[in-house]
Amino acid sequence: MVQISKLMLMNKISNKIIRIYEKFFISIGSTSIFIAQSKRFITEVKPSNGECDVDAPRLLALSPFRFRGDLEALADSKKFQVFKVSDKWQKKMAALFYPKGFKLGFNYYDSNPDTQIKKIQDSTRKFFLKFLKDLYAKFDIDCVIGACVWYPQDYEWGYVSKMINTPYVVLHRENLITGDGHYEQRVLQLKRYGIFSGNHIIVHNERSKKAFVESGYVTSEKIDALGCVRMDEFIKSINAQVSIGASVNMQNSKKVTFFSFQRGVGLRGVTEVWPQNHEEGYTDLFAKTHVAFAQLALDNPDIEFVIKAKWGGGWLLEIEKVLLDAGIKYKELNNLIITGDGNAQDLIFNSDVIVCFGSTTLLEAGVANKFVVIPYFDEALDSKHSRFVHFKKEFSLFKVANNIQEFKDQILEGLENPYIDSKIMDARYKAFEEHVSFMDCSATEKYSKSLKKIIKTSS
Repeated sequence: MVQISKLMLMNKISNKIIRIYEKFFISIGSTSIFIAQSKRFITEVKPSNGECDVDAPRLLALSPFRFRGDLEALADSKKFQVFKVSDKWQKKMAALFYPKGFKLGFNYYDSNPDTQIKKIQDSTRKFFLKFLKDLYAKFDIDCVIGACVWYPQDYEWGYVSKMINTPYVVLHRENLITGDGHYEQRVLQLKRYGIFSGNHIIVHNERSKKAFVESGYVTSEKIDALGCVRMDEFIKSINAQVSIGASVNMQNSKKVTFFSFQRGVGLRGVTEVWPQNHEEGYTDLFAKTHVAFAQLALDNPDIEFVIKAKWGGGWLLEIEKVLLDAGIKYKELNNLIITGDGNAQDLIFNSDVIVCFGSTTLLEAGVANKFVVIPYFDEALDSKHSRFVHFKKEFSLFKVANNIQEFKDQILEGLENPYIDSKIMDARYKAFEEHVSFMDCSATEKYSKSLKKIIKTSS
């Protein structure tokens, strides 16, 4: 224990010394120490098979873990050489210019920021002008891409990249705007960020594009709705199964997957994603659905049940708490898996029944010809939440459970008879194209043409 404490102290001292050196190099305008560091913090996203053309444009992705498969899809297209920079390094670089105790807020994006923020921006940009020029020359970068317009660690990288004629394009990941409440909140949110400082934005759907333009954040000439790159391979897999007359199911044993939801999912402007006040959000809906799902696993030991969270950590603890509070010893159930890992689309393919609330996995499972159950009771029926429930317009395309008993019964019904009518499937395809991406798998090509045009114009 003493040795661990000594090691932690030594690391702390070492980091302080490194930080002093880094600030010294910044003060004399030298980028050498940071360019040397870049070998550790910038890596290539290799195609899953073969090699990319050495003459293909080179993309550098900021905050890469946020792309959720798009970088791999772009690399696999072999139309680009894709590199990614560690978001931890980005945050560390930005923090070198912050005074002690400084916290980044919306005022950082004001057109006329206060004196402290103006000083931070000026010093950051003065150094980044040289640093990014040297960095991009080292890696021969043609274009910088971000995953969201409001990630603070990306802001100065994108701003300065455009200044030095290396285009900054945001492939915006947050595009789920299905209710009137979502649309209004997105417009209000974007208004707080001033004016887009990059070259171009690419979103998934026209509704998202409309919100961006209406907010005044970006002009219509600088934004396109081109679908979702990572969905092309997913749709190809579905089409391949359909073409040979096979069911889109990769295994013989019965399996149900519940794509877990946050207690504040979709409620931006109403409450937090995980409200500290358990009187807010979908507290009862969250607890009852997860408990009922675990009870089904307990009653049906021959069927595999999976609860999939988008990530682990606190989300899994939220799930575990409601199960333990209900007296369910979930760790003793061999047929119940609770995880934040794994690929959502693989789970969709390998499941007979899908349970969703407030997620695009609803439509992904829908076009994969899956029996889908949506829980819609308790707080979801509250008037203050009704404008924020995702996909209400599409509810008729799925099974909607109006109470906990229906929730259980419909899951079991799907295991017995998962058939989906062809007219329903046609409507699901249309909904998928409206909210997510194109059923003709053209998103990757559209992105490729757009990015290459932007690179050519900038150069």
